[in-house]
Amino acid sequence: MKLKVITTTILFVILSFGLSVAADNNKPIPYGRVPLLNGKIDKKEWDTDKVCTIDSQNVTISLKQDSFFVYLGITNNSIKNSGVDIYLNNMSRDTVMFHISAAHGQRFFKNNTWSETTWGASGLWTSNLVEMIVGEDGNSFIYPEIFECQISKKFLSKDKFKLMLRMKRPDNWVPPNADTLSSAGWFQFRLH
Repeated sequence: MKLKVITTTILFVILSFGLSVAADNNKPIPYGRVPLLNGKIDKKEWDTDKVCTIDSQNVTISLKQDSFFVYLGITNNSIKNSGVDIYLNNMSRDTVMFHISAAHGQRFFKNNTWSETTWGASGLWTSNLVEMIVGEDGNSFIYPEIFECQISKKFLSKDKFKLMLRMKRPDNWVPPNADTLSSAGWFQFRLH
């Protein structure tokens, strides 16, 4: 009898610990003020009391929502990147990659293969861009302080989704060791 109680207690502690670890990987996204997608850091738009924030690999990912959209603010705290690929798994459909640089693009993951990039934003998302200045001596670029993205909740058919980033030029995967073929190691968020 005593062994059964101890075994049950140990099992309960293990299960409770496992549930708390899973909950930590399921970060809630609060409602907050809609950001202007202009690539400028505005403390009022990304107020830490009204966003979910993750710091990894010198990159800060801030998320918030309103009734129609989820908003991402992505900053690299050590260098300026020339773009970002946002990988999103909505937990019910195929995975999508939104590309942000001097142009918008998107790809879909179906049957364990990535599609070709379709250039131009769809009606499901938009963001600020890297500005390109075309001159006689060549092109120059104005990199944003923050990549700001708006994703329609119509794409997020469930209340949970997974997210991974590839910061571009120089390349940096967030979270580290993330894989484009499986969302198992990606950050997980929930709408509430």
